[in-house]
Amino acid sequence: MLVRPTDHAGIESPASDIDYGAEAHRWFDYWLKRIDNGIMDEPPIHYYLQGAGKGHEWQSADLWPLKDQAMTRFYFGLGEGNARVSVNNGTLTMVSPTDSQAFDPYTIDYTTTTGKSPVWTGLAVSHKYPNMRSNDAKALTYTTPPLETTITIVGHPIMHIWLTVDVQDLDAFVYLEEVDGNGNSTYVTEGELRASHRNLSTAPFDNFGLPWHDHFQSEMQPIPKGEPFELVFDLRPTTWQFSPGKQIRITVAFADSGNFDTPILDPAPTLELFRDAVHPSYVEIPIVQNP
Repeated sequence: MLVRPTDHAGIESPASDIDYGAEAHRWFDYWLKRIDNGIMDEPPIHYYLQGAGKGHEWQSADLWPLKDQAMTRFYFGLGEGNARVSVNNGTLTMVSPTDSQAFDPYTIDYTTTTGKSPVWTGLAVSHKYPNMRSNDAKALTYTTPPLETTITIVGHPIMHIWLTVDVQDLDAFVYLEEVDGNGNSTYVTEGELRASHRNLSTAPFDNFGLPWHDHFQSEMQPIPKGEPFELVFDLRPTTWQFSPGKQIRITVAFADSGNFDTPILDPAPTLELFRDAVHPSYVEIPIVQNP
């Protein structure tokens, strides 16, 4: 398995990171010509680690998920009141909450967006994400302090979000981002889930223990009126190395204008995102030992 930071249209494109054609040639030399070129003696998984230093981008592994992966919880915390960052400017911490009741109120902003050319725009066009700080300012954010050491993530982050809202349905969009010393925010990965599809089921195959939603009409559930409910879903797998001084951010929005067909309600509903001891909202991040 060879994983590069691109999509279907670019997976075999020539670039400076790897000669994809040469790797394919080696594979077919072994399997079609029986040339013992050593390819079957190598680890079966090769992946590109984004953010790694030059010469260290390509990593290899024998198993997926990685053997040294540690799912580490980062909890949503109290904001600092800096409206320049986001509506709440919350914190992301490894300390579980102790408050008996704590939440962030939020009136849905339907103009939040990942831009005009994210991965959703098509397979045969170039994709580019804007500086996410403009989107963050309209949403709820939870950010770590500047990191003191390097943190490497490889795999699927998993979200747990507790909400209340007086509507029958809504769409949740969650982004994992890297923030630099100037406040610029870089897109890393994302996940989304329509609340009525939140029912968790058993996957019909080995899906590495990730949350599984059948999306069957028979399993759809309206949002319970006046009661907290939990959304559990994974973000798309990624590899990323956060260097010291950078910050890890989770941004929560409820629309991606121009890319998803989220029903727009008028007036826009106000919800509450919980982050207390009974209803802790958090992200589980797959941290691995630094290569």
